[in-house]
Amino acid sequence: MSVQFQEIAPSEILQPYIENYWQAKFNPISTQTLSFKVIPRGVVELVLHLSDFHCDLEINNEWSQSPDHTLIGLWTEAYEVRFQKKVEVMGIRFNPDGFYALFGIPAAEFKHCAADMENVLGRAFRDYANRLREADSIQEQLKQTEDFLVKMLQKNDQALPYLQFAAELIRNESSEISVDQLSQKVFISPRQLEREFKNVIGISPKTYIRIARLHQAQKLIRQRQFSNLAQLSYQCGYFDQSHFIRDFKKIAGVAPTAFLKKQEQFI
Repeated sequence: MSVQFQEIAPSEILQPYIENYWQAKFNPISTQTLSFKVIPRGVVELVLHLSDFHCDLEINNEWSQSPDHTLIGLWTEAYEVRFQKKVEVMGIRFNPDGFYALFGIPAAEFKHCAADMENVLGRAFRDYANRLREADSIQEQLKQTEDFLVKMLQKNDQALPYLQFAAELIRNESSEISVDQLSQKVFISPRQLEREFKNVIGISPKTYIRIARLHQAQKLIRQRQFSNLAQLSYQCGYFDQSHFIRDFKKIAGVAPTAFLKKQEQFI
């Protein structure tokens, strides 16, 4: 098996900010380089390498080994990741508005790029990362992680309530909500809402809705909870199949039919 993967829910206090934690082993047999496409799901992802070998990312048109603690910003199109050896990691998926609330840094600063989290946060993060590597169980790793994040929340707490509310509505109701409806629900004009989304999250509410709909489509596809593409389009909030296929191909890089045939090539 080329990937061993486990997702873990955060504690209640961190649920507004974090989608989940995950642990994974990639390429455990390591007989050849493995390559996967990562489809955007509307999160800022922190990948904490727990082994000597790291994944490879394409940065500035060159392939290179990712940092020990790789912060992957919000993407609006699929990107590739490679594993030449066995790679063990722990990941944290931040809601983009949650990332800002926890650290006081707009997710917009990391759009379509990767950064070293040590350079972003400095000494406080380095201390946490050292404790994480010394932990001898997933339970201890999670405890160290939650302690660190709660301290960050208490220190910064930069939440913008209306922005968080809008982003949460999109994550929960993407198939049923439009930008105008969103604006009415949070009592902010569409123009102001778009400005705040771009300043903090890095993309417009409309693009965030598209990514959320595509993520919903992926879940339904993997769970086989649809009869045909027309039904799947409707379930994900599209008026017709052609618009669904266009958005899917633009974000995932392939048409839904191709994704169905090659799901093992995607994360």
